[in-house]
Amino acid sequence: MLTTRFAGKTLNTSATKKFLKLNTNLLRAKVLTMQGTAQSDLKVPYADVAKVSDSILFNDHTNPSKKLYIPQYDFEVHRISGNQQLRIELEEATDGEGGSLNVLLKTIPPEELKNRLNGALPMDHKTAISLLFTVPGTSIEKKLPFTEVLNTEHGFDATLRVSTFNEFSQVCAAISDSEYGCRMEIARTVSVATPMYSGAGKNTADPKPVLHFTKKENTNIRGTNFTRIHLSIRNWDAFSDGLFSASPELPPCGRNTRASRTWVDIFDDEGQKLYGYCGFGKNENLQNFSFARRAGQPLPATCYVVLWDRKTNKKFVSNKVNLQGNPNSSPLKPGEKIYSVSTQTLKQNQPFHFKESQHPYIYRNTGDRDLVAGGYKPFRIQWDNDESEHIYLQEEVNPKKFLYLPDSFRLAKEESPPFSPKFHVKMAGRTLDDLTAEISYQLEAFTDSERLETALAQLKNHEDVEEKEITFSPLVLSGEQLEYKLFLPEASGFKSREESLVTLENIQDTLPPISLEAFESVFDTVIKDSSVSNILTGHVEVTLPGISIPSIPVSIRLGQPDVEMLAVDNAKNSNFQLEVKNVTSRTLSAQGVVVTIQDGENTFTGSKAGIQLPLKLASGESITFSVIPDVEIEKPEEAIVALTWEGMQQHNDDGSVSNTAGSFSIVNQQMGEGDTIVVTNLLESTIKLDGVNGFVESGEREVPLIIKNLSIPIIVPPGESFSFDAIASEDVGPYELSDLSFNWRGLKTEPDKGQLFDAIVDTTVQATYESTVKVSLFIAPISNDSEIRLLKIEFKNAENGPLIEELIFTGTDFQDTETEIVEKQVNLPLPIKDFILGSESSGQYWFRIILIKKTDGSGDSAGSAPVIGAWQNKAGSLEITSSLLPI
Repeated sequence: MLTTRFAGKTLNTSATKKFLKLNTNLLRAKVLTMQGTAQSDLKVPYADVAKVSDSILFNDHTNPSKKLYIPQYDFEVHRISGNQQLRIELEEATDGEGGSLNVLLKTIPPEELKNRLNGALPMDHKTAISLLFTVPGTSIEKKLPFTEVLNTEHGFDATLRVSTFNEFSQVCAAISDSEYGCRMEIARTVSVATPMYSGAGKNTADPKPVLHFTKKENTNIRGTNFTRIHLSIRNWDAFSDGLFSASPELPPCGRNTRASRTWVDIFDDEGQKLYGYCGFGKNENLQNFSFARRAGQPLPATCYVVLWDRKTNKKFVSNKVNLQGNPNSSPLKPGEKIYSVSTQTLKQNQPFHFKESQHPYIYRNTGDRDLVAGGYKPFRIQWDNDESEHIYLQEEVNPKKFLYLPDSFRLAKEESPPFSPKFHVKMAGRTLDDLTAEISYQLEAFTDSERLETALAQLKNHEDVEEKEITFSPLVLSGEQLEYKLFLPEASGFKSREESLVTLENIQDTLPPISLEAFESVFDTVIKDSSVSNILTGHVEVTLPGISIPSIPVSIRLGQPDVEMLAVDNAKNSNFQLEVKNVTSRTLSAQGVVVTIQDGENTFTGSKAGIQLPLKLASGESITFSVIPDVEIEKPEEAIVALTWEGMQQHNDDGSVSNTAGSFSIVNQQMGEGDTIVVTNLLESTIKLDGVNGFVESGEREVPLIIKNLSIPIIVPPGESFSFDAIASEDVGPYELSDLSFNWRGLKTEPDKGQLFDAIVDTTVQATYESTVKVSLFIAPISNDSEIRLLKIEFKNAENGPLIEELIFTGTDFQDTETEIVEKQVNLPLPIKDFILGSESSGQYWFRIILIKKTDGSGDSAGSAPVIGAWQNKAGSLEITSSLLPI
């Protein structure tokens, strides 16, 4: 079952219906783009740090020397009869049904910035204000929004309204009595930009190059015409300058003996190399590079880039970019940063407790009231999908409001690509025997939309529920009412996780270290979403006085799908809206139609959208549909569409049908705007889709999209893309990519163990374990009298990896032994990843033998070239006999 997450939203009846209309077999994703924005192209304020807070200054995108800040708020005061009073007022409704709370707020700079404002101004932002308090005797936290928030010269005039007398009395009690812990929450939402990749290389062992197609130009080189494709790695600063240092110790690039440590190669969609660079000297070179194809030679559909660190044999593979559409970004200026534009919400909590004896003016219009705490009445609703009973709590002071609990807790994901699970592992130790793994993770609450929709209908028809305009809100409790129990690895039964931070929104926890063998079992269990093992399953027990609450299940598994897997970009593609009409006096029908498009001397084909064939039109009847060119047309305004109708028939008055040379006529041709949608899999797992449909938001309407040129089923490996054409099924006027939403039907994941390992294990610490290898030399003693003067053994931990260790045997090694056998030991670092994944190469190393047959006085080679053997792989001890020696 695919689920929708409710991030603390309050849903009334109409909003619930709109929010819950997701079909249960669909996963609707608002368009997400992974394209960064150059500093010069920003439309919002930007910061030079990754974490947004109200204690930092932002740069104005229109004038970088101008500084902005996210403001905070305080209560306004005024002087009455010589005394200062807060501009806060409670007022009972004249009809006795409910009342209101009015607060005037003023804008203030954050305390941390007061001494360094230097003319900085408040930033534009949206504000949401709420009153929060805990109902005594229940531990339930109540949140009431200020629904009327008006701008004033200095801040806001905010009003909260409640609809019943009892709830108004409860609000009065919460403000006057400290037992409620009342506070005002001021949420400020801003659109800001932060460095998209700064520091990414420092925190991520394997950053993924983010490739962009930036420019296409026609050039002439020595009389030959070429098409040059310009590319850019947007997160160039995630790769250190050290990766591009001159490396004479590594194999040369042609005659260049000081080639770069890291080579940059460009490949087409079939893996054929298009071009390569072996001389980049610093990471900034990644900002603008290119390849060219001779004019008339077709461009590949896509390309991607591989950065090969030859020292460690590590390869960084980029995403694929579409070369058939328009470039999607401009080249960066030297030193220019790329920013990620996002919407951030910061919450300011202001204590809101005012004793009536000290602030009587606040309560002067409250009348007689009972200071009631207010309880909750439980309703238990069966849901057949999981054959379980769920509880909904109705407020006594406001019977329209029902509180619900989440269905489960699941692994949260990072907020940016590749949306890795918030499941991180740190290794400690040196050998397989003493290595331990420490797991830290974060869970989020998930609620199934269909379950709430079912409950809404049943509650409205329940005989004990008089109110029909029901409002849903998530239940919020203090941590003391929650107990989290988990089945730990290397333990028996469920253990209480008192060390964790638990709320009904999320759980944060770090487990005690476990052995490497236990982690191997844990990794296999969580990646396979295994239901056989209890490891890392559990539940949250909820305690409410007088109410029995079912526990909330916890399942820590890595392969669960989420909406934030796919990044969507579009390339505007010319299309035509055609109106065809039957201008004859008879009804006509056609079995098919062939589209051709003429653009000057060129003729192109096209596909159709919005037309159903066979087509039948009565005399004078017309139909409008879309034609999408199969290639990009440079001058679409000059293009002419021609239609060749197939299987034309005339329908006679007597009911007979005869073939005819007549056809439908094009009576109107207009330019339309469609989109070629390019979808990239941002996850570290392969995804599978059964299909795609979607809509474009136009005002309050959702207009369906016509999806064309899509082959199903769709299988997309990590980092790769697929594309299709999307056209609005009716005229909606201009729209942006952000107005599109898509349903990814039948979305499933196939986790890639290797990529998930890289995503969750901190490979910057103990990426390897040490294996002690005993090397025994079973040959005649090396001496000045023997042909061999020196024997060297070199070791690697991968076939194409760098040298990691070497041993040398000389004649002196035989002086203190009575046998012809010499033994030495070497500690080789081997990849933990191979061990955890059960790789065939786990525990193996590569070695080669180098013989020196003549040496100088220092033991170095002199007079004769070394004899170098071939690389061989081995596990365990190494016995060198004469049969292993190179000839």
